[in-house]
Amino acid sequence: MDSRLPLKYIGPKRHHITTLKRSDLLVDSATLEYLLKIFMALLVLFALFCFCTDQSEFLQQFSHIPHHELLFYLFVLGIVFLSFGVTYSSKKTARDNELKIVECSENGIRIGAGKFDIAQTYFVSWNHVTVVEAVAGAASASGKSESSGHYLLLDTIQKNVYQLRWENAFAWVDEEEFFSIVRSSASHARLNFGIEEVHRPDKLDTRYTNLWLHYFSAPTNRQRRGKLEPGEKLQDGSYEIIESLSGGGQGTAYLARVNRNLIEQDNIPGGIEQVVLKEYVLPVYRGNKLEKQKYNQLSAEAQILSGLDHEKIVKLYDCFVEDHRGYLVLEYISGFPLSRLVKEKGVMAPEAVAALALDVTGILTYLHDRERPIIHRDLTPDNLMLDESSRSVKLLDFTVARESSIQRTATIVGKQSYMPPEQFRGDACPASDIYSLACTMFYLLTGIDPKPMEMEPVSAHREDADDGLDAIIMKAGAFELEERYNCAADMAVDLQSWLRSRQEF
Repeated sequence: MDSRLPLKYIGPKRHHITTLKRSDLLVDSATLEYLLKIFMALLVLFALFCFCTDQSEFLQQFSHIPHHELLFYLFVLGIVFLSFGVTYSSKKTARDNELKIVECSENGIRIGAGKFDIAQTYFVSWNHVTVVEAVAGAASASGKSESSGHYLLLDTIQKNVYQLRWENAFAWVDEEEFFSIVRSSASHARLNFGIEEVHRPDKLDTRYTNLWLHYFSAPTNRQRRGKLEPGEKLQDGSYEIIESLSGGGQGTAYLARVNRNLIEQDNIPGGIEQVVLKEYVLPVYRGNKLEKQKYNQLSAEAQILSGLDHEKIVKLYDCFVEDHRGYLVLEYISGFPLSRLVKEKGVMAPEAVAALALDVTGILTYLHDRERPIIHRDLTPDNLMLDESSRSVKLLDFTVARESSIQRTATIVGKQSYMPPEQFRGDACPASDIYSLACTMFYLLTGIDPKPMEMEPVSAHREDADDGLDAIIMKAGAFELEERYNCAADMAVDLQSWLRSRQEF
């Protein structure tokens, strides 16, 4: 048998398990009791009707109808209610009995319909699992697809196939945690995720979904070592390396040429000929802390960027894993980071700095005013690119960006000269980005990085410093949170006012 065949095409000798073995009652006891109460209530209403007919002028108009006919109508109405109730309850009971992952550990996986009813569950040791895959359509004993949707299938050496509907399989277990354990504890199993799109309950962008599916099904041997060279191709020729743009602790960024004949139009808009490939080097060995940390960094940035759509934030086109390296396919911006601009051309004019800062406040307002605010946590001159074509600034590098709803982290991230005190404590908030913007303005005006957690006035380093702009920077970079601007929009108001005053002057 070809081991590459999807599980749903494997022969009829396998026993497919889709639901927990329970009673075949049409309705559960609670629903049946509720329906009987409704039926009894209708009978009581009928009795009251009969009693009150002679007492009410309104009801007397129905007195010519024999009581046995009224009882028949009420009986029919009760049967209708009961039929609808039985249909709804039977579907609900069937769905409730569908298998879910109850518990997942290094020893194995527990599958059942109820989280706390351990007696009514299946335990499958990882040693017995031979295949883990995601397929479109349900598998039957005959090997035919019976229904639509996506399913997680686990095949075992006992020839049992546990079939879990994707939309409810991970009700109690995190998907990424599950696949991480599969990689480390069931490394012998064949992984197959040969579907274009997997439905996820949180409706994350499918580019991000495909990223982790590709990662968890990657082979265990690295084929290439060192940096990519010009001319090398990725994704079956979809991207051709032109040159290396930068290298750092997180990996390397490459400028790449797009092969329009191999790229899906939905991923990269027409007219885009070059992209940036941001590379994350992922460990080969499974199950270690470094592997999880590296993948979390990659997936966090992909997840955040996939949900953003702002003209002054770098766009994510696609993401993939190849040869134990994760790649974010990003918009290529022809220009220079503000840090390089200052080093090559010197400090900037106050009006230019204020105009750029006003652009950044618009970006921060977009990030901070979301339903789940995003904190960049690394807003520096290195991560602000001046676009040569539009002469506007764009925000890059969301490597350490996080949603503010995520719990506090003890990890200190960011460039120290641009970090506020609360970020050192692991308590970054939207005001932390405002502090970093103040530090960036200080650098653009002076050419030097500010002292860590000690904002100085620009006038201490520049004779022609403007007091009004200096006051804005000092307020945005205040040590105490309550002394800073409440939000980026408030800072934008002061910047606009200052720019108008300079135009009038």
